[in-house]
Amino acid sequence: MPHALLSLITYVPLAGALVVWLFCRGGEVQDLLARRIGLGTSLAVLALSVALWCGFNPATPGLQFETRLGWVADAGISYHTGVDGISLVFILLTAFLTPLAMAAGARSIRTQAREFVAAMLLLETALFGLFSAQDLLLFYVFYEATLIPASLMIGIWGGPKRAWASLQFFLFTFGGSLFMLIALIVMWQQAGTTDIPALMQAGFSHSLQGWLLLAFLLAFGVKLPLFPLHAWLPDAYSEAPAPASAMLSGVLSKTGAYGLLRFGVLMFPDAAHLFAPYVLALGVVAILYAAFVAFAQTDMKRVIAYSSFSHMGMIAVGLFTLTAEGIDGAIFQMLSHGVVIAALFFCVSAVALRSDTPADFRSGRCGSANAGAGVADHAVHHGQYWPARHRLLCGGSAGADGSNSCLVLGGAAGWRHHDHGGGVYALPVSSGAVWRLAGHGASAA
Repeated sequence: MPHALLSLITYVPLAGALVVWLFCRGGEVQDLLARRIGLGTSLAVLALSVALWCGFNPATPGLQFETRLGWVADAGISYHTGVDGISLVFILLTAFLTPLAMAAGARSIRTQAREFVAAMLLLETALFGLFSAQDLLLFYVFYEATLIPASLMIGIWGGPKRAWASLQFFLFTFGGSLFMLIALIVMWQQAGTTDIPALMQAGFSHSLQGWLLLAFLLAFGVKLPLFPLHAWLPDAYSEAPAPASAMLSGVLSKTGAYGLLRFGVLMFPDAAHLFAPYVLALGVVAILYAAFVAFAQTDMKRVIAYSSFSHMGMIAVGLFTLTAEGIDGAIFQMLSHGVVIAALFFCVSAVALRSDTPADFRSGRCGSANAGAGVADHAVHHGQYWPARHRLLCGGSAGADGSNSCLVLGGAAGWRHHDHGGGVYALPVSSGAVWRLAGHGASAA
């Protein structure tokens, strides 16, 4: 059973999607049944994920709950899955947010509920497969599989500009993944395998590492997104329905950060040192640029979209400090950002549903959303009454000074022993105040 647990987590949502698609056809009663099956399936997967977490031994190095099956054995390709401490974090995040998104869809998704539930469950399976894949080709398959349900959720249930937003998202993501496919083929030709643990020990030349890391930066930089590959983000986040926005910002963007960590910092450490100054600079630009652009927005979902982009810049900075503190801070930031940014999208959706109009940042209809963010901020600023891990979770709220940001800045201070590194990369931390001031001003008005 322990060895089958990870496979159950990955494929139970797929089974639920098939049941919904085949047996919940037509009528409001069938739509209600589809919603209940979807919510029940996602809750069951959450329970399985908690069991996975309880059975995980952090003192044991290497992969746990490992499964390896022959796929194309002669070519060094296998179905290889497993979890370590990094992937476990993202599996738990996905399992936690999916039932919340399902529940939020009960109000915001009023048509084609069967198709929506099936798409959400397919996305969950693809995300679990991506985070547990230990074969690069398998990772690529699941990475591409996330694109289909995400694009459909934007294009079918989105706002007035949903077709353009969905097309942008699809083209940017698919175009970026072509660079990963090229890198995959080159690595397979050089190493004779696509097994990720084997590729970690392949010893690629310094020059080849540089080209491979560049390919992965382009692929994952779109999903993160990394400046200037973010053009798809504002429309996708603002046009998508609230459940899809929560999954896009809360989990799907983390696939880019996860990929940069796995296939950038850890697999190509020499090339990562070469690229670090440039990625750090792009991360700082993203933090500052997104914060000031958010200040000019009037639609609350676009404000949250740009604030999310700003925080992803902070994550990129943490990863490419190449220090233990910076990477730990980036991982904590990913977890806390995923939870709180999803909650903000749910708050805005609740405001919009009650007013039957979009939540306008300048109008006062976003007061509830600001209040929701304020709860998280209060928990952070008065964190002496909270356990440390609770403060870390709340630290992802936009503009909050959580402990994760302190870890990122600590990593920046130690980056390549540069005496002024911490000061330079501390400048963007105050950028979150820009849009927060706008929000408090709007609610006060």
